Amino acid sequence: MRRFIFMIYLCMAIATSYAQRLSHTFDKASFSKALVWLDKAQSQYRVNFIYNELEDFTVSTSFANKDIHDVVNQLIGFYPIRATFGKNDIYFECIQKQPKKLIGRVLDDKGEPMEFVNIALLNVKDSSYVNGGVSNLSGDFVIPTDQQQVIARFSYVGYKTQYKRVNVGRMGNIRLFRDAYTLNRVMVKAYKPLFQRKEDKTVFYVSELKNIGSMNATDVLKYAPKLMVLDNGTDVNVKVNSTDAVVYVNDRRLAGTELKSFLTSIKADDIQSIEIQDTHGAEHDADIKGGIVHIKTRMRAGFNGSIMGYAGNLSPESSKFYSYYPMLNLNLGTERWNVYASTYYIWARNALYGETHHHFLENDTHHLTAQLYDNRQNLYFYRVGSIYAIDKKHNHLLGAELNGNINKGHALSANNYCEFTDANKKTFQGLSTMDDHNKTDFLNAVVSYNWKIDKRDSYLKVLGNYNYKHGSKNNSFVATYDGYEPLHTDELNLSSSNANNASLQADFRYNFPSSLALRLGSKYENSIRTTGLNIWNHLAADDLSSSDWKYQEQVSATYLGLSKNLGQKVFAYLSMRMENTWQKGINRLNDKTEVGKRYTNWFPYVYLSYKFDDKTSTSLTYSSSIDRPSFSDLTNNKERVSAVLYTTGNPNVQPSISNVLTWELSHGNHTLSFSYNHQKDVIAEYFETIGDKTYREITNFGSETIAKAMYSFNGKVLPWWNLNANLAGYYDYIPKSYNVKHIWVFTGSCVNYFTFKRVGNFTVEGNFSTNRISANYKSSPIGYVSLGYSRSFLKNALSLNISAFDVFHTLRQKGYQLNPVLNYEFYQKAYSRYSLSLTYTFHNKHKTRSGQIQNDNAIKNRL
Repeated sequence: MRRFIFMIYLCMAIATSYAQRLSHTFDKASFSKALVWLDKAQSQYRVNFIYNELEDFTVSTSFANKDIHDVVNQLIGFYPIRATFGKNDIYFECIQKQPKKLIGRVLDDKGEPMEFVNIALLNVKDSSYVNGGVSNLSGDFVIPTDQQQVIARFSYVGYKTQYKRVNVGRMGNIRLFRDAYTLNRVMVKAYKPLFQRKEDKTVFYVSELKNIGSMNATDVLKYAPKLMVLDNGTDVNVKVNSTDAVVYVNDRRLAGTELKSFLTSIKADDIQSIEIQDTHGAEHDADIKGGIVHIKTRMRAGFNGSIMGYAGNLSPESSKFYSYYPMLNLNLGTERWNVYASTYYIWARNALYGETHHHFLENDTHHLTAQLYDNRQNLYFYRVGSIYAIDKKHNHLLGAELNGNINKGHALSANNYCEFTDANKKTFQGLSTMDDHNKTDFLNAVVSYNWKIDKRDSYLKVLGNYNYKHGSKNNSFVATYDGYEPLHTDELNLSSSNANNASLQADFRYNFPSSLALRLGSKYENSIRTTGLNIWNHLAADDLSSSDWKYQEQVSATYLGLSKNLGQKVFAYLSMRMENTWQKGINRLNDKTEVGKRYTNWFPYVYLSYKFDDKTSTSLTYSSSIDRPSFSDLTNNKERVSAVLYTTGNPNVQPSISNVLTWELSHGNHTLSFSYNHQKDVIAEYFETIGDKTYREITNFGSETIAKAMYSFNGKVLPWWNLNANLAGYYDYIPKSYNVKHIWVFTGSCVNYFTFKRVGNFTVEGNFSTNRISANYKSSPIGYVSLGYSRSFLKNALSLNISAFDVFHTLRQKGYQLNPVLNYEFYQKAYSRYSLSLTYTFHNKHKTRSGQIQNDNAIKNRL
């Protein structure tokens, strides 16, 4: 008997060990397809179902090493579907046989799918209960009903309950918005983390910051994880992990004046999300050497906008510091279309003091220049565009935009004190003046098309971009030295340039039900630039030198990549990008081609991440990039920089390739990373003496290796204190440098954001860096502290911003460069600056569609 019982247990154990365990991931797959997979994935049961009965139900779930009973329960979830197990068969049927179904998807206020939302269908006549259901992982729901029209009630803890009167069928997306309410003196509120990791990006949720009504995009970036933002009033410099980053706004790459204008005109409330990448993937241009910041804005319904008055760059140390501009932003739209416009006009002036000391080694002479610059600018910026959703579900979006600036005049003048010391140590004092008047007009036209292919967020994006820039320059330089005529100078430079740039880019991503994603795309960019320069030497009769260049550059790129979630913890992304570059420079004075290059480069990208739990993850990234020589680097135009120095190009400069390997560990609000960067054929400046003249030119200068460690924290220290801190230390090694060959560098930034409900918001920001090196140049330590205050009035309609840049007057730029023929030292003094802005924001909500319920309170009372 004991043997018999033992044999029974042994057989049961063997049967259990041989029972099939199933693992799979479904992403918005139809229920019928999931059952077909289940039938093929195991041999124990035959799956039976009626195809048309279950086709409308979708499945989004993931399971690992589970038996078939658990898998069936997980697939059914909250759907009105019954599974009956027979001896060798499983029978699936819909237990509610109504001929119609209400089908839709629930999203939160950021466009993310919501799971476990309760949906109740109510009778239109008396609000009685008809049927109900619950949304799945992808936010999808399918509820059978025999009604033609129903009142759909959507409810979720921490979110405002919504009622919609809809026709039964496919109703599209429904958005729920967060709410806060009191229950027995306990505040219950929907919560989303300030940022989270998604694939190879860190997504920063702007709306989680408190009191953002007075902020623009530049302000918001200062609180994003891993970012360092320097806004000096005229330019914005963004760094990711202490390395210069590239900023995209709605898939458009922006830089310079255009970037500053966009970040100033975008309000924080208009930002949907900010995505941060430590390095570029194959889908981005290979000339991006640092991280990437993606800013995505939202469509806003109704008529809204803002009016801002700004007075900035005001310095108590100099009356020549100011920047004034009024700004107007307008937006008109519905859920299907948006039309927007933005414009402002700048009156700006700033003064700078700097010193430059040159030591020419071949003849042992010295030249010192003390410069006081006076810079004035009048600039008009405009932007107008539209977005149109072809269908109600926003699966097809068309966009068009025209933006640019008109430069009313940019004048730079400098009065310099000069000293020249010859080889016999005799010093000659002199004076020099420079007047530089230039105008640069810019025009940019953009057309875009976005197609959301399926419910798994597959997409096709097409972007066409054209910009035109025209510049003219009138520069005069006069220098006299007491008792030393060889350095007397009286020159007039007149130049004119035109640049045309056109590009077309297409990006495609298809997400398979198995979580495998295929990514591919291509880009073509064509740039044509013409530059003419005439130099008159007034000290010599009929002394005129001229140059006239036409430069063309074409870059053709294509990429292919695959990414996949390997279970619930591992994500892998592998891709390769190819770029073919063609450069041609023609000297139009003799119709001779002096620059002709064509080369092809391959850029691999590897990203692998592992998720320990909801708070902790680690990743490993490999990428490569290219640094191409610019037009001015390649042409051999010779232009005067000072009485003793000229600049010229070098047609033989080759592109430089960088390879970066990064490991990162994240836990909650903390991030620790280590990276190794090796760059060969570094492009750097070099000096040589020809006759009695010294020229600055560009050349390939060996290699550079950087090993870096970085720590960052982003989150709440106290309920009223948000902190974004970054600290980095790295070892920089340049073996061929004539200056410092290796150095340890430490940099850091800290942004403290204090929020007090009845007082306002206070900002304390600090940045510092120890000595740094670049090729043959070494800079001195820098650091500064800035303060800010903002407050909103009239229910956030009116906002006040006050800021102080470099309040302790510690920002100084100083450095020196060593070369075989020339050593020089550089010093520039900055001024503390203060700014004030007042912004009025208005919003007129549009009327809801006729199919929507106009009075929620009346329905609640009826219920």
